[in-house]
Amino acid sequence: MTAFRVGLVPAQDCPAVTRHDVETALRSATSWATANLRADGTFLYRYDRATDTDLGTYNLIRHAGLVSSLYSAAATPTDPWVTTADAGLNYMLGNLIEIDGMDDGTVNGVIDGAGGMVAFTAPGFGVRTGATALMVSSMVYRRRLTGRRDLDPTLRAAGRFLVSQQEADGAVRAFWNRETGEPVPGRYGPFATGETFWALALLDQEFPDEGWGDAASATGRYIVEGRRAKEGYLLRLPDHWAAYGFDALERNPDAAELEYLRRLAGDMALMSRVESQRRTSGVQNLIRWNQALGAGVGAMGEGTAALWRMAPRVDSLSPVRAELRQRLLCVAGLMVSRQVRPGEGVPPEAAGAWFRRDVTQIDDQQHSISALAAIIGVFDAADPRGDPLPMAALSRPRRGAEP
Repeated sequence: MTAFRVGLVPAQDCPAVTRHDVETALRSATSWATANLRADGTFLYRYDRATDTDLGTYNLIRHAGLVSSLYSAAATPTDPWVTTADAGLNYMLGNLIEIDGMDDGTVNGVIDGAGGMVAFTAPGFGVRTGATALMVSSMVYRRRLTGRRDLDPTLRAAGRFLVSQQEADGAVRAFWNRETGEPVPGRYGPFATGETFWALALLDQEFPDEGWGDAASATGRYIVEGRRAKEGYLLRLPDHWAAYGFDALERNPDAAELEYLRRLAGDMALMSRVESQRRTSGVQNLIRWNQALGAGVGAMGEGTAALWRMAPRVDSLSPVRAELRQRLLCVAGLMVSRQVRPGEGVPPEAAGAWFRRDVTQIDDQQHSISALAAIIGVFDAADPRGDPLPMAALSRPRRGAEP
């Protein structure tokens, strides 16, 4: 029994954590983004603390993801990292390409495409669907946080591009070809589909009755029913973006979607349980290999938090909401304990970041910020007398729900 417990089904071993710990970690992570913002609106992408080296390269999807995370973690427009998010968004807005609308004025026969489309890319980069999807989430979060509507035409145009990347079965093509002016056929990605699903669901919340919800639902059904076979995944894909998408849908899941969400909750729970046992040395390091990247632990927290938020309205998740809460607190403890604390002698490239083998990357902070902001909501749900949670400014009642 002992060997079975150690090797296969480990006991959860999580550092204790408080709301204050989580909030402090969140502020340190957002401070990392501000300290590592460059003059052009990009960020330090990859850094080695052992050699104090900027490892270069860049990824536009993760840029957009960090900007979205920063907006999502803000309670008010005056939070200090909002200015950082604005700079990152301005970089995206300055690097849009315009794409002609469809001849019949529609995109896939659903969304009005007469106004044309835009996608986010930059010189030297290809056009990737996920980058535009996360730019959409950034603009939606900014819209809710500030109440400003000045980017609504751009928001809709970016949404039309996302719909144009959908196939008839809801699959999402991950690339668009500048030379041909067409989506790249047969090329998908493990994350672009979920990112697009979520972005379309957010657009439906902002602009109801424009068709965004139908487009989102098509991709949601594809994720549940067709993605694994069509894209050739041997194992289930624990997609936190899909959890975000179902959480944002303005309808309750159907039977097949409920079963998918139940399995997803189980996958996320097992991942956090195993991660809590991982160590940097000793027997558990040999059995379970290295600790996950900061991005991996953060994504675990994001997906679990989305499922936890859904649980009160989803029958198959309601019985496990308490378990989801425990997993989230475990993830929070892991993130807090592994973060580099700011302090004397800690360089700005390291302060507030998460490292593995002395290297951190922008998405380690991106996913961790979103997860920490969501987990504060778990504490506040248990203690409504606490301070306002950072995501309160971004939440909204579902249509037809009591205010």
